[in-house]
Amino acid sequence: MQDPVVVEILSWFDMTHELVMTGFAAYWRLAWLPGPGSVGEQDAWLLDGLTAARAAHQAALLAEMHEQRGHQGLRSWRDRIQRERG
Repeated sequence: MQDPVVVEILSWFDMTHELVMTGFAAYWRLAWLPGPGSVGEQDAWLLDGLTAARAAHQAALLAEMHEQRGHQGLRSWRDRIQRERG
């Protein structure tokens, strides 16, 4: 059984982050705030959770990129990620 807080943070991650592709690099960025107002008006616990989720997603992304480094597979991987994320 998953922790409901983790499930909520991951749901917010999907709604607030986008994958940015630049040449042969990629990274996750916060594209939309989870609530109305400025960054200072957001729930601190949620932003902390999103920061942790972004770091975990980025680490997984970098690990996958390093596996493909130096291979034609990197271009295929990048193209697949772009198709999946729209």
